[in-house]
Amino acid sequence: DYVFDMNTGQQLFKLIGSDSVPGDFYGSAVAISSDRALVGAQFDDDLGSNSGAAFVFDLNTGQELFKLLPADGEANDWFGDSAALSNDRALIGATQDDDKGTDAGAVYVFDMNTGQQIYKLVASDGEAGDRFGVSVAVSGDMALIGAPTDTNQNGALAGAAYLFDLTTGQEVTKFLASDGMPSTGFGGYAVSLSASTVLVGAYGDDTRGANAGAAYVFNPIPNDDCSGAIPIGIGATAYNNVRAGDSLVDMGCVRNGEASDLWFSYTAIGDCPVTIDLSGSSYDTGAAVYSGDCGALTQIDCDDDEGSN
Repeated sequence: DYVFDMNTGQQLFKLIGSDSVPGDFYGSAVAISSDRALVGAQFDDDLGSNSGAAFVFDLNTGQELFKLLPADGEANDWFGDSAALSNDRALIGATQDDDKGTDAGAVYVFDMNTGQQIYKLVASDGEAGDRFGVSVAVSGDMALIGAPTDTNQNGALAGAAYLFDLTTGQEVTKFLASDGMPSTGFGGYAVSLSASTVLVGAYGDDTRGANAGAAYVFNPIPNDDCSGAIPIGIGATAYNNVRAGDSLVDMGCVRNGEASDLWFSYTAIGDCPVTIDLSGSSYDTGAAVYSGDCGALTQIDCDDDEGSN
């Protein structure tokens, strides 16, 4: 891999893996953040034929810092097929990993300061042939991972993308194209992520003709607003408001404002009391209950666990 000075256009370094050999496909994926570079070699054979590897370099010196290998790597995993880097975290795709079935795919998260593996991410509903990890992106504490041959409600090989919380390694949500069709490659070669937006490519979309392609834009938190409220029932519901915004609905009782709110809907099964309990959170939480439609809400009650209500 080659490193250039963007001010002068001059080459600074040529990066080569310390033990690269013919056929490793070193440079199959690259990523950069600050003064670190991440380079994939998906056909490296350290853990078996075509098991894969990734290398970390210091861009101040051009020196190799780490060679990254998955803790459970095996032949034909293709670890290093994709790469993303942000601050002290590296994401590396292994699109032929078999944990969820043949070629279901996985993504590994590494600490860039130590070279140690933190998590192995797999789709909660992963299946053989999904190729989860073909595309990866990272922003802050969130990761976006494409699975272009996932079969779902949009049809065979329609594709999907998954959002993960990198502080916990937990899956947050799964994105599908609203007008998805079979074999459109949604989540395929390109995904991107910012603080407030998810962008997913679909190279096989046919809206403008066969394989003309398209890209879809999402809010990373689907129930960030009333219109996306997630139905819940009796029992525990896990939630994560990382990246959630302010819906600008005045709850009235929350002492610290209404930032990072999430919306859920509940349909009563009879005329009986309903208890909403947020005591499991380590944060200052608040809750408001409304009736009616999103455009005409009527507040029934509101409570702030550190307020006067």
